[in-house]
Amino acid sequence: MSKKVRMYTTYYGYHSLLEKGKFYHVSISCATPKNIQVDFQLNEAKPEWNTVKRHKEKWIDDAQYYIEYLQKLQKNKAILAKRLVDIYRRANGKKVVFYCYETPDKFCHRHIFAKIMTSWFNNLEIQEYHI
Repeated sequence: MSKKVRMYTTYYGYHSLLEKGKFYHVSISCATPKNIQVDFQLNEAKPEWNTVKRHKEKWIDDAQYYIEYLQKLQKNKAILAKRLVDIYRRANGKKVVFYCYETPDKFCHRHIFAKIMTSWFNNLEIQEYHI
């Protein structure tokens, strides 16, 4: 990835609305809906299920979730760099979109993922895909 590369995030609810054949679908959620086929599972970007569960049950707040998810990303930084290049190559000109469950207006790890990846890798921009 030598030029500025743009990738996107969105939620599974938009999957069927994206133009067929134009997107490379990547899951970054703990699980992928059975009725949705993705091209790649980016396991290194999935939050820990324990973190997700504790957040949903209100045992931890958004700030603690952010800290725990950031720690996972930091632990996987080198492999994420390699995976992002691999995803870009596999996409073969298609728009790369990273999926998870939350609607665009809600707190979600994909927003953290986009912010952190964009800050770590100068030639990468990840933004929310708007339908």
